[in-house]
Amino acid sequence: MKQLFDKKELVLLIFGFALISVILAVSTYAKLEELNKIQDKALSDITITTPQSTIIPTFTVITASSLKNKLDNKEDFILVDARLSQDFNESHIKGAVNIPLVDIVEKSKDLSKDKALVVMCYNTSCQSADKAAKEFSKLGFTNITVFKEGMDGWTKVGYPTVTES
Repeated sequence: MKQLFDKKELVLLIFGFALISVILAVSTYAKLEELNKIQDKALSDITITTPQSTIIPTFTVITASSLKNKLDNKEDFILVDARLSQDFNESHIKGAVNIPLVDIVEKSKDLSKDKALVVMCYNTSCQSADKAAKEFSKLGFTNITVFKEGMDGWTKVGYPTVTES
């Protein structure tokens, strides 16, 4: 069988491929460096501004027994029940005001921003109380407490409820 290349030719061929590879690598590196310089120049002409950080308000959380004490002691606050109206009408804590999440902007106009709010919904997994508290905060209310246990926590310990007639 005849060889295509003798050893000398094979060495020259390998050397040629290696040389071409080095030239390509150097050329590619030079192009990348040139592209990086162009990119750096372009980016230096751009002013990037980021929005001011958004402050996420945190709220005091109240337990069922603490809420019961506030009610029994006739403390001055508004208990906001953020549940759906039909659920509120079926059963709610006496003295609570029903303001479902979708109605906060409109119904908050009737509330004094100087009064403390206690906001509640169904239970600990319900997010409406937290969302309502954030909305009230955006609207300028500053004294907001969240009753995370909600209506389920209230009835679980046997506290009284009333029905809207």
